[in-house]
Amino acid sequence: MLYLNRRRGQALARQAAALAGVGVGTGTGTGDGADGIVVAYASQSGTAEQLAWRTVAALNEGGVQASASSLHKLTPDALASAGTLLVVASTYGEGEPPDTARSFERNTMAAPLQLQKLRYAVLALGDRAHDDFCAFGRRIDSWLEASGAQPIRARVEVNGPADRAALDNWREWLASLGACVPASMNEDAPFSDWRLYERRLLNAGSPGEETWHIALSPPPGTACEWIAGDIAEVMPPERENSLPGPRSYSISCLPGAGRLELLVRKTVLDDGSLGLASGWLTHDASLGGVIPLRLRANTGFRPPQSDRPMLLIGAGTGLAGLRSHLAHRAELGTAARMAGVRRALAASGPPVRG
Repeated sequence: MLYLNRRRGQALARQAAALAGVGVGTGTGTGDGADGIVVAYASQSGTAEQLAWRTVAALNEGGVQASASSLHKLTPDALASAGTLLVVASTYGEGEPPDTARSFERNTMAAPLQLQKLRYAVLALGDRAHDDFCAFGRRIDSWLEASGAQPIRARVEVNGPADRAALDNWREWLASLGACVPASMNEDAPFSDWRLYERRLLNAGSPGEETWHIALSPPPGTACEWIAGDIAEVMPPERENSLPGPRSYSISCLPGAGRLELLVRKTVLDDGSLGLASGWLTHDASLGGVIPLRLRANTGFRPPQSDRPMLLIGAGTGLAGLRSHLAHRAELGTAARMAGVRRALAASGPPVRG
């Protein structure tokens, strides 16, 4: 289980939503009728959500009525009543839908609907490093077509956040709809030079692949700022016949650690070579060497707003994201205990002086 993307990614979604004149999470999922465009997102890392809000903002800026909604909130009735549907959908792992879209695929997509009045287009996000590239976006496209919906353009498939050509294709098409599009639909932060501070093998002698503890120190003068559940994107060096798209890793600590920690499984390919990013981090990069990295936030893996009980499930390097949540919960407990001490001291009145 790999957990993907939140302070910066969260801020990006808020900024994109603000451009659309609404707040994050205000999409009702009820559709806007035949006169409006519904932009539905299925997002694991937050990228699809951010692109959806930017799409809405561009359309609204151009005077085109549009709203955003998480895909799982769209009921069959909402789909039937919507005039135009734009779907921005990520594929997670080996062809899986994002966590929030699993019930939508299992239930709503179980059989074709009667959507003859619906016009639609799909922006599918994926990674060609996986065999099932953009599989979930492709399944949505096929299901909508089988339901009688009318495609208004061919599906656009994006190979990672660095695929500018595909994103520009989408941006230029939005302009043809009347959207006031920005110069780029992808406004991710630039990479910064972090340093490989520590590397330690965690499972020596294990029959499984090696798992390494990786610690990185921030650039001088840069504060460590992220929230439990956020991710680090690492840009590996180029290798012959392999183009670097960034690699995402769950951050396994909180900013209070003063450094950024990862759990990385070393991947050994069929030809015996090491994975582009995992091999670099666990084997090739020298201690003290530069690691280009940027932080991204996870819209779907934020800590709960209260201290209610949590059930965390993970295996292998999927424990990385859970470690940050456990550390966050420990901080909450410490803060609650200190608040209790302060309340007790205040209730006891001023100290007695002898």
